[in-house]
Amino acid sequence: GKVLKVAGIIQDVTDSRIANKLIKKNQAELMQVQSMAKIGGWKWDVILGDLEWSEEIYNIYELEMDEVKHEDHFKLLLSLVHPDDRANVAAIFKDPLRTHQNFFEFRIITKAGNIKYLSLIVGKITQKDGIVKSVIGTLQDQSARKQLDFDFERSGNKYKNVLETIG
Repeated sequence: GKVLKVAGIIQDVTDSRIANKLIKKNQAELMQVQSMAKIGGWKWDVILGDLEWSEEIYNIYELEMDEVKHEDHFKLLLSLVHPDDRANVAAIFKDPLRTHQNFFEFRIITKAGNIKYLSLIVGKITQKDGIVKSVIGTLQDQSARKQLDFDFERSGNKYKNVLETIG
């Protein structure tokens, strides 16, 4: 038993490791940007009926991902939608293939009782044959902007009342 030959393969994985680090860095930056803008992404696989949310959507809804991972996300979403907006939001997801509008605004009431104003943008991914494979979109928390609008309107009304009293 003398060893006559030893064979081996050497592969340089430097490029692969650098690429993986870059991907992780880009993902972290994207999550930070989403958090700053209070915007999240979602995807609904129409064929499988599977709805995926980005981490920021859970933050917007004030939900812990682990607590709701086994829940039906459509039912969960609708349960948090403001009662006055629920029918419109339900219609979007009941038949999104027939929905021609791609921008919606609605309110939610979180489990903590916070009212939030959200904007929803919807897009469709189709197969080569034109059949819709999935519906994708963004969800953005517009509550801070809405509060500024309300404050501006209130202050405008206050000054209008003062001017009417003086005049």
